[in-house]
Amino acid sequence: MTTHLRLLTALLGAPLLFAVETKSWVHNDRSDFEKGTLKGLSLRSDGLLTLAPQFRELADPSSAYLWALAVDSKGTLYTGGGSPGSSSVKLTAVDAQGKARTVAEIPGLQIQAIAIDRQDRVYAATAPDGKVYRISSSGSPDVFYDPKARYIWSLAFNSKGDLFLATGDSGEIHRVTPNGTGSVFFQTEETHARSLAVDAQDNLIVGTEPGGLILRVSPAGDGFVLYQAAKREVTSVAVAADGSVYAAASGVRTGAAPAPGILLPAAAPPPATASAAPQPRPSPVTITPAPSPFPF
Repeated sequence: MTTHLRLLTALLGAPLLFAVETKSWVHNDRSDFEKGTLKGLSLRSDGLLTLAPQFRELADPSSAYLWALAVDSKGTLYTGGGSPGSSSVKLTAVDAQGKARTVAEIPGLQIQAIAIDRQDRVYAATAPDGKVYRISSSGSPDVFYDPKARYIWSLAFNSKGDLFLATGDSGEIHRVTPNGTGSVFFQTEETHARSLAVDAQDNLIVGTEPGGLILRVSPAGDGFVLYQAAKREVTSVAVAADGSVYAAASGVRTGAAPAPGILLPAAAPPPATASAAPQPRPSPVTITPAPSPFPF
């Protein structure tokens, strides 16, 4: 009897099971995942989910803002920024264990750029109306070069040890020799030469404002427009090992600017020598946007 009751109950419940409709959801678009909360994941612009980089606090330099970072050959991280109301700024060094120490106090409102030469000497550029300081082994900030520019946005060394400065508000690139002698190397015809990097051939890669240009400037001083961003200010540029150029930009661009592929004149022709070979004409470079691994 018990067996019959169990069988009857199962048969009566069967229609209820078939009455439940199976539903499925497919999430494959960025907008779908933006509705959720990401934990340990990054959402790419193409909707792909990846593991997020791990972030942890390494050190606290006790500055309101951090504008510049650089690492020497020993792995020491140098940071610079600024705090409102201060007449000097601190250059901070952070070792691999996260221990921070003040390397130097430099006159100025903020440190905008840091570069390190092959001898691990540290150079810091201040703003506004700033100068480039070289930090001695005792921590003394000695003036290395004064470009007479309102802003020094970025610093970079080439393979010969020359230091290049991206400046504003006249949009000039300065070249400074290892002994501290410098001059205008290239005029971008923009208000600001905003960012700077050097590739394997010692070409300068320069980001500008307000035209949002990415320029390549040869060692001879010949400028070439690689790309014009949709934004007005190219705030950072980097060159990968394969020569690819990456850039970050912001702001709304208005007005006309040179189109990609246009050659720009050098600030001054390089001195001619008997052994100088003709400089090859710069060739176009295609910069293709790639999906970012980070959420934006």
